[in-house]
Amino acid sequence: MTAREAAKNLIRSYVLGGTSIEHLAAGMLGAANDKYYASIGGYICNEDENGKIYSVRKVGRYQIGVDRLEGKNCNEVFSLKEIYNEILLEKQTGRKEQLTLF
Repeated sequence: MTAREAAKNLIRSYVLGGTSIEHLAAGMLGAANDKYYASIGGYICNEDENGKIYSVRKVGRYQIGVDRLEGKNCNEVFSLKEIYNEILLEKQTGRKEQLTLF
């Protein structure tokens, strides 16, 4: 699993259920499980080698931050709008795609 896939997993059911981007941003959804820690808004917090938690960066309301991925620190931030639109595109085309960044 990639950090981008974790971000998609966080909001997929809400997007497919018709929740708007504005409602997702206002709700500041988050998930912490054995595969990933991700949230809309807030902060990315990682652990050092001694297990001490520290804040790495702030995540805006219209962003999805991924803190941990498969038990390891992660420091990835994605646009909520881009991830939202990718999920809608996958629904329309029936295939998973990642939008081109360049």
